[in-house]
Amino acid sequence: MSTLRRPYTSSPEIPSCGLIELFLNRVKEFPDKVAVIDGDLTLSYLQLLERVRQFAYTLCQHGEILLEEPVAILTVKGINHIIAQMAVIFCGGTCVPLDPTWSESQLRDRRSDTGFKILIVDEKNMHQLPDLPKVLVSVETLGGVNTKDHELTYVPTSSEFRSHILFTSGTTGTPKGIQILAKGIYRLNDWFQFRPGDRIAHVNNVVFDACVQDIWCPLIAGAAVINIPKDMMLDPFRFSETVKASRATWILLTNALFNAIAVACPTAFATLDIVLTAGDAPNPSIIKLVLENAPPGRLLNGYGPAECSVLSSTYDITLKDIDSGTISLGRPLWDGDYHVLNESLEAVSGSEVGELYISGPGVTPGYLNRPDLNEKAFVTIKNPSSGEPLRVYKTGDLVRYIQGTDLVEFVGRRDNQVKISGHRVELELVESFFKSTGLISAATILKIQPQEVNSSPFLQAFVVLKSPENHDSLLRAVKEKYPANLAPRVAAIGRLPVTPNGKVDRKALEVKCLQSIERSRLEMKKVYSHEEKDAISTVQNLRYIWSKLLLITPDKIKLEDGYFSLGGSSITVTALISEIHQKFNFGISAGAIYENDTLQAMATCIDAGTNPDLINTRFADVKKYLLSDPLLADGLVPLPGPIPNWRGIGEGDVLLTGVTGFVGAFFLQALLGLPEIRTVRCLVRAKDGKEANIRIQNNLKKYQLSIADKLFKSKVVALAGDLAEPLFGLDPGTYDEVSKSCATIFHLGAHVNYVQPYIYHRPANIIGTLNILRLAVTGRKKTVHYCSSLGAYGPPDPEAKHLPTWVPEDVTLDGFFASLKYDLGYSQSQYGAEQLVWRALKKGLPISIYRPGFILGHSKTGQGNPDDFIGRLVTACICTGYYPLLPDHRKEFIPVDKVVKQLLHISSHNKNLYHAYNLTVLDNERSVGLNKTFEMLNQHMGFQLKGVPYKQWLQELMKPCNESNTLTVRPLMPTLQEKVFRELTRLELYERMPFYETEGTRRAIADSDDPEGCLPLDKDLLRLYTTKWLEHKYSLPTPEHSQLSRKPELADSQAGGDKPVKGGKFYPKTSRSTPQMPNSLQASLPHS
Repeated sequence: MSTLRRPYTSSPEIPSCGLIELFLNRVKEFPDKVAVIDGDLTLSYLQLLERVRQFAYTLCQHGEILLEEPVAILTVKGINHIIAQMAVIFCGGTCVPLDPTWSESQLRDRRSDTGFKILIVDEKNMHQLPDLPKVLVSVETLGGVNTKDHELTYVPTSSEFRSHILFTSGTTGTPKGIQILAKGIYRLNDWFQFRPGDRIAHVNNVVFDACVQDIWCPLIAGAAVINIPKDMMLDPFRFSETVKASRATWILLTNALFNAIAVACPTAFATLDIVLTAGDAPNPSIIKLVLENAPPGRLLNGYGPAECSVLSSTYDITLKDIDSGTISLGRPLWDGDYHVLNESLEAVSGSEVGELYISGPGVTPGYLNRPDLNEKAFVTIKNPSSGEPLRVYKTGDLVRYIQGTDLVEFVGRRDNQVKISGHRVELELVESFFKSTGLISAATILKIQPQEVNSSPFLQAFVVLKSPENHDSLLRAVKEKYPANLAPRVAAIGRLPVTPNGKVDRKALEVKCLQSIERSRLEMKKVYSHEEKDAISTVQNLRYIWSKLLLITPDKIKLEDGYFSLGGSSITVTALISEIHQKFNFGISAGAIYENDTLQAMATCIDAGTNPDLINTRFADVKKYLLSDPLLADGLVPLPGPIPNWRGIGEGDVLLTGVTGFVGAFFLQALLGLPEIRTVRCLVRAKDGKEANIRIQNNLKKYQLSIADKLFKSKVVALAGDLAEPLFGLDPGTYDEVSKSCATIFHLGAHVNYVQPYIYHRPANIIGTLNILRLAVTGRKKTVHYCSSLGAYGPPDPEAKHLPTWVPEDVTLDGFFASLKYDLGYSQSQYGAEQLVWRALKKGLPISIYRPGFILGHSKTGQGNPDDFIGRLVTACICTGYYPLLPDHRKEFIPVDKVVKQLLHISSHNKNLYHAYNLTVLDNERSVGLNKTFEMLNQHMGFQLKGVPYKQWLQELMKPCNESNTLTVRPLMPTLQEKVFRELTRLELYERMPFYETEGTRRAIADSDDPEGCLPLDKDLLRLYTTKWLEHKYSLPTPEHSQLSRKPELADSQAGGDKPVKGGKFYPKTSRSTPQMPNSLQASLPHS
C-alpha cells in the first residue's frame, strides 16, 4: 500500500467563489449572530461587516490595491488584526501577517521579499519601521469613518485566489513565503463541519498558519471567533475558566501549549467539543492524563506542514491508542492523498519506513519567488490511480504503515530538521552560522529534549573557540541572529568527542549536557536540606525553579538575568506559574511574569504577594458577594395554590439538572425506574438537543449504567442550555413549556473545582441557583429539591476559643460565616447558594435542602467517580507508600446509591418540605475518619502505608521519583499546599471537625425500606472502592472481565516483579504512557 486517501463516497461541494463572498453570504443569513468576541467587545456579523467596509474604504484612500497584491499587517492578535485581514481580502489583496516581536531587519527582509507598499498597524506598533507610511486600524475609531457617500464594493475572487503569504521562521535558512489559496481553507471547513453556533477559540500567533483557521473557518461558516488573550493562555487555570466562560466549542493549539496546560490543569479542556493539537508529536502520558480526567468531546492529533494549508490529516485519539503506544497521523483531508515512497519515489511495501509525500488541493502553489526551493520541495510522481503526472510536496518526514491498518505513524525526520517552540530548525544551517562568525574552529548543535514534562526542548551549541576571548562576542552574535526562544545555548569545550568511526559523538554531548545540569541541581538540593526553612530566601527558591524549568545550572542564574533571555518561552510560563503557586502559595499571573521577568523583580513580586494578610485581603471582595448574593431571592414571589405531589396521578413531569455529573447519572436511572414518571427534562450544557442527548448517554456509559433505549427515548427530554444564562439560554417558547409542565425541580448541577476562587463558581452556582428559583415561581406551582453539601458549613473556625462538638441540621448557615475565608472557592459558593435558597424558603417557596457528605461509588458495584478527590488521594498514597496524619479529619463518606435512595424518599413526601437534611452516617460519631481509613487499608488489604506528618507527606508527593505515580493529584497541589491560617493548610484546618446532627434525616427516612440509612465505611466497602480506584489508575479491565486474584501463575509470569520497599512504597515496572499495576498491588485486590 502506498497511497492513503480519505474514504469519500463522492466529492464534496466545495465553493468556487472567494472568501469574502462566503462571509457576505453568512451576513445575509445571520446578521445578528455573534461573529467575534474580544474581551468586552462583541460584534455581530452585520457589525463586523460595517467595520470591514469602513477600513477597506480607508485602505483604498492610500492607493489602489491590485489583485493578489501583498499587504502587510503588523498588529497584535485580536479584533484589529481580524478586521485588517478581512479588509485586505475585501479589496482583492493578499494578507502578509507580520510578527510584532520580529526585529527591524526581519521586518525589512519581509518587505524586500514581498514588495508590499501598504503596512497596516495598530496603536502598539506605530513606532515600527518609522520611515514607512502606515495605515492605522482601530476598532474604536472605525465608527467615525463615513462611507455612505462612496460606492464601495468587494473585489470578486475565486477558490484559486491567493489569500495569504505566511513566512517560515527562517531557522531552516532564509525565511520562505508560503502562498495559501482559498481552497486550502475550504477543505478545513469541509473536514471539521463548522456550523452556526460553533465558537472557535482564537489562540494562535498571527504569523502561524493555524491563525488562518482560527479566523476564516468560523467566519465563512456562520460561527463565532473567540479571541483568547495571551496572558489567559499562559495561566492554565485562567485559560480553563476563560474557555468555559466563553463557551468555546473548538480549539487548535500546539502540542507544547497543550502539554503545559494539561500538566497543570488536566480538566481545562473538558467543556470543549473538539481539541486539536499539532506542531509536534503528541506526548502519550499527557494525552492519557487528559483522557482519564475530564476529556473533551474529541481529542485530535493534527498533522500538516504549512506548505499544505494548516493541516493535512487528523486522528481521533483514544486511550486504546495510548495503551498500544502508537498514535496515527490520521486520514488526509478533502481530496488529499498521502504517498509513502522510497528514495526512488517508489511505493514502500508492508511496514517499511518511507518518506511522506502529500498531494491535493491543500498543497501550496509554491514558495514566493523561490524557484530553487520549489524545484526541491515539489516534485512530480505518477498518480497511482490514473497513471497521470501528479504534483506532490516532499515533507522530509519518515513514516510507516501501522501493522494491520491503512494508517501511518510518524517515525522521524530524513534530515537534521527539528522543532523548537513550534518552529522548524535546520541544525546544519545553525552550525553554518556559528562557523561563519569566524570565532570558532568547530561547532555541533543539538536539540536537548528534557525528561521533565514541564521543561521545553532547547538548542545546545557545543563550540571549540579559536580564542577564549571570543566567547562574549559569540554570545552577542547569537543574540542578534536568533529570537530568545530559538537562540542556542553556548558551551565552550576543548574538543568535540568522536565515535569510533570518526563522527562527532552527539549522544555523548547530550548526556554531558543533562548530567551537568542534574549535578548542579543536586548540589543545590543538598544546600537546601542543610539550611533552616526560613533561611531559604525567595530568590534561592525561585532560582531553583528556573533551573528546573530552563535546565540551566543554578549558579549561572544571576539576579539581573531575565527569564526569557535565558531561554524561557510562553510555553514554560504555564509551568512557572504552577511551580510558583506550589512553592509560595501565590497565584502569580502571566502578565506579572512578563512585567517582572528578572530573577530579582520576580522574587520581589512574590514577596509582595505572600503577605500574611493576603487571605483577609482576598476575602474582602468575596465577603461582599456572600453577604449580598442571598438578597437576590428577595424579588421572588411564591405562586398561590396547593403544592403538587410530583409522583401523584397525572403528574410525573420533572426537571433535572446535573445529569451529566456523577450523582445526576445515578439519580436519572432511579427516576426512570419509577412507573409514575412520564417525563424527565434534563438541562445540559450543549449546542443543541442532539448533542445534549449524546452527553447524557455518554455519562451513563461512563458509570456503566444501563437504561433501556425505548425507556430513555420515551421519557428523557434533553434541553440544551446553560444554568447561568437568562431563561437557561432556552428559547422563550421552550422555557414557557417547562415552567407550565414541571411539578418539581431536582437541582443537582454545580460547577466544582478545587483550585478556582469563588468568582469563577458564582455564575453556575449562585446565578444558576437563582435561575432555578425564578423558574420555580414561573408558570405552575412546583417544588424545589436543592442539593448542597456538608462542605457548605465550612471548616472549624481556627480563631474560635471553643469549638462546638455538634453542628445543627435544620438551620441556615449564618453562624458558620467566620471561617469561610479559609475555605475553597467552591465551598464558599455552596455556602452562598444555600443561603440564597434558605432566603427563598423563608419567603414561602416549597423547598427542601439536602447536604450529602463525600459521595463515593455504588455500595454493590463500586462504580463511582474515579477522579474525585478521595480516589486521587488514596491511589497517590498507595503508590508512594505514605499517607498524611490528620487527626479527627472526616470526609463523611456515603455511597451514591444511598444518596439517591434517601433523596427520592424524602422528596416524595410534601410533609418533608421546608427543611434541611444532612445525608451522612446517621450515628455520626461512628463515622470513619481519614486516619482510620488508611489504617483499614493496611489491616484488611495488606498494604504497608506509613502515616507521616502532613508536611512530610507533601514532600513525598513532590519527589521527582514519584512524578508518574502522582500525576492525578498534582493539579490539586496548589490547594493542598496553600497555607490559609498561620502554618496550617485547608486540610489541616479540618482536623478538629465537629459531628453533624442527622435527626431530621432519621425521622424522614424512618418509614422507608432502609431506615438505618448510611452505615459507616467498613472493610468490604473500602476494598471494593480501592479496587475500582486502582483499576482506573492502571487502566485494568473491570473485575468481571479480569482475574485480579492472588493466582500464583500471575506473579510467576512477571519475573523481577515489583516489591514493596521501606515506607510501603511500590515501584511499578512501567513506561510513562502505559502504567502497569505492580504485582504487590494486584495481590491486594479481591477475587473477581
